[in-house]
Amino acid sequence: MKAGCFAITISAALKRFGILALLLSATVGCELSPSEQAAVDQILNGGVSLPTTAELEPVAPACFEEEFVQPEAVVSKSVDLLFVLDTSGSLQEERGRVAEGLDAFVSELPPDVDYRIGVMLAHGSKSKHSGRLFANKGKPLVLDSQTMSLYEIKKQLRTSMLYPVSDWYSDGGEEGLYSLSRAFDADRIAENRAHGFFRKDAALAVVFVADENDICADYPAGIKPVYDPDKLEAPARARDCAGISVSSVYEKLRAYQEERPFLVGGVVYNNAKTMPRYGENELAYGLLELIRMAGGASLDIAGSHYNEGLAEIGSLVTIKLTLIHDFKLSRTGIDDDTLEVFVDGRETSFSYHQENSLVNLSSPGSARSQVSVRYCLLSGEDEASPELPRDDTDPNGDDDRGGKPECTGLRCYGGVIGV
Repeated sequence: MKAGCFAITISAALKRFGILALLLSATVGCELSPSEQAAVDQILNGGVSLPTTAELEPVAPACFEEEFVQPEAVVSKSVDLLFVLDTSGSLQEERGRVAEGLDAFVSELPPDVDYRIGVMLAHGSKSKHSGRLFANKGKPLVLDSQTMSLYEIKKQLRTSMLYPVSDWYSDGGEEGLYSLSRAFDADRIAENRAHGFFRKDAALAVVFVADENDICADYPAGIKPVYDPDKLEAPARARDCAGISVSSVYEKLRAYQEERPFLVGGVVYNNAKTMPRYGENELAYGLLELIRMAGGASLDIAGSHYNEGLAEIGSLVTIKLTLIHDFKLSRTGIDDDTLEVFVDGRETSFSYHQENSLVNLSSPGSARSQVSVRYCLLSGEDEASPELPRDDTDPNGDDDRGGKPECTGLRCYGGVIGV
């Protein structure tokens, strides 16, 4: 820890969701005047004055340590699982395979968990379905594990997956970011909660199913978009995507969930080497960045490991139910090279998302583990929090339609599955 002259410790008991304590410590470099030093001496030493030290040069840049404590109990026993579907006809087979693999997802959840499943269509503002739960006529909008068997849930989910309504105005239904963002507007939240979804005591898992980029996503520099023969994507982007970004959608998710866990996953093209080179197939720009930001995992839609991939996403949900993985730092303008993270005194690997000052851990310890994050600010930065930039980075590589994945293998946390 860098030199400093005082420490502030804030302890807050949080009763909801089993989180018992959150400790935040900050050590700040500063100087005391002779009169201030004498006042400190009076308080600490009962009137005995100690010699004052020579004035020190201010520490530059300023350095800090923030501390967090893992909860002692399970954060939540309830999970809402939301599938956000690209409704293009070309994805019908893949959507059906996702429904068939639901067993693998459920098998990784705690045995006593109360889960509910909903479907949302990746439609734009021209569709009445944008931001709303969807089911075919006469079918339940919410599939509830407390009132339905797994067989019944799979059957109903498969019907919704195979036969969704399409949206011509969003090129078949390619506005997942817009639709999910719309779902957290006040009118849609009230409507969806009235159906028993987006529960205030539930963790949330969002799984995108898509075979293209999101219309509201920004392409990485140097990446040429795939040809759009119907010329529908540009008008949809101009109409719906103002103010919609990966960061804005993430912040809406985070704000609604508050302290409750959430995870974003996807069954998408995440590997340029396995992606078909015909039609409008494309890496899932926008969706991959959101998955990475939320510490989730993506399953390669071109692969054959659907069961294993969905089991992996289920496993991540279970971990999120019991431990905190995402730690929001109180400052921006952080020098990435100075970041260090310790769990119970042992240095651990992490990812840092500069756009929202978020540290993500794949190995966050156990119940009551202490997580310490140390860092310094960039030279010239103060403690003010500037507006966070957008996330326009390419998550996978740099060729004209994608690149190599960040990592490979079924256990790749925050990366790709089924390579």
